This record gives sequence, C-alpha cells and structure tokens, in this order.
Amino acid sequence: MRATGLALALGCVLGAQVPERPTEAFFKGDPTQVMLACAERAASLKPRKDRVLAQVGRAHLIAGDRTKAESYFSRVVGGDGEAFRWMGQAWLECGHPKVGVATLLKVAEQDPAAKNIQRDAAVVLMDAGFAKEADEVMTGAFRVAPRDWQNVTAFGRACLRQKRQDLAAIWFERIMTTRRKTEGLWNEIALAFADQGVER
Repeated sequence: MRATGLALALGCVLGAQVPERPTEAFFKGDPTQVMLACAERAASLKPRKDRVLAQVGRAHLIAGDRTKAESYFSRVVGGDGEAFRWMGQAWLECGHPKVGVATLLKVAEQDPAAKNIQRDAAVVLMDAGFAKEADEVMTGAFRVAPRDWQNVTAFGRACLRQKRQDLAAIWFERIMTTRRKTEGLWNEIALAFADQGVER
C-alpha cells in the first residue's frame, strides 16, 4: 500500500503517469491528474488517431494547459468529423466560443456523410447558446439523412433545453413530412416536451 502511495506521488510529480496495471488507488487520486494520465496513455496507444489526439487535447485544455492542448489539436490531420466535434466542444467548454464555433462549423467539411456527428455538433452548439450556427449544422445533417427522425428529435430536445420551442417546432414539423406514421417519433417528441416540464 505504501509503495502504491509513493508511486502515485511520483506520478503527480512526473506528469501523472498511469501504472502498467492501475489499481483502485490510482483512480481515487486527483481527478485532473487521473484524467491527464489516462488521456496520455490513450495517446501513447494510438498516437496518430485524430479522435484520440482531439480528446487528449481536450483533457489538457480542461486542465488549463492551452499550449499542450493546441499541440495535440495541431496534430489532427483532418477527415474525421468526430475529432473536430471534440475540439470544438473543448473550446466552448473552456470559454473560447469563437474558436469553438469555428471548429464545430468545420465538422461537415471533414466528413460530409457523417449525419450523427453533424447532429452531435449541432447539439453542442445549441447547448452552448449558438442557435443560428446549430441550425446551420443541423440543416447539413438533415440533407444527408432527411428521414432520420432520431437525429431531428435529439436536436429538438436541445432546442427545448435552450427555451427555443420555436426552433424545435420547425424541426419537428420538418420530420413529420416523411415520418408522421412512426410511433417512435411521436413518443420521442412527447418525451422531449415532458422532460422540459409541462406548465400546469
């Protein structure tokens, strides 16, 4: 037990390295150090995978190390919309809306057919309060898959969370043109409104 404590203390000093076989004690350590150590281990296992680089960069940005985050982000070569979604989300979460929005608007360029990733980017933008940009990204996802009611209801939920029932209504009407006989769609819309609370 004492050796584990010493290893943990050394890990923090050396940049929170993950032991070969991490124990429960490791995961009970400082959450930021655990996050960074796990992110770095992921990067060591897949050093050229864009998504991993983006997620490791996000961990460093959350920890307050912008320089290290940018060094990981700069290694993302492109072509993976999900990597750009992670980077954009990181910038938004860490108080850099201009960079975050610009990065999220590039998701569709990276992978034009990735409707779910585009939807996720639209939801991130909506949750951050960027309704115009969110609607633009969601429009791209809808062009790719105009019958995908799950994508539309997920975005509609985000609109409702932001008190944008007007925008949710537009999207719900849009999907009803092709899927109005799908019970799951009706149920998801009902749940979306229920989750927001019904005024009494």
